Amino acid sequence: MLQMEGESLPDALTCWHPREQVRFLELHTIKEIEDMKAFPYTNTKGNTYYLHARVTTLKNGQQQTIYFFAKEVKDGALEEVPAGYVATESKNGLPVLKKKA
Repeated sequence: MLQMEGESLPDALTCWHPREQVRFLELHTIKEIEDMKAFPYTNTKGNTYYLHARVTTLKNGQQQTIYFFAKEVKDGALEEVPAGYVATESKNGLPVLKKKA
């Protein structure tokens, strides 16, 4: 396991490939990683996923925010579900965001 300045990696990074750990640590300090907070969703199978968002540019030039869940906390993590959305689970156990009716 990688270590920086006598500190061990947060548990969320230990499952990453060592090259990904190094690349992520080049961009962020251990303190920044520990301070990253994300909305957790635990499905019926007991797996925890974290909510993220990313702004993408569509082919017509418009920008759109994409929401997704990941098993690790990464850049773009959201602390809460956006207004007007609710976190639910698909048939196969993956978390999804749906607009409130």
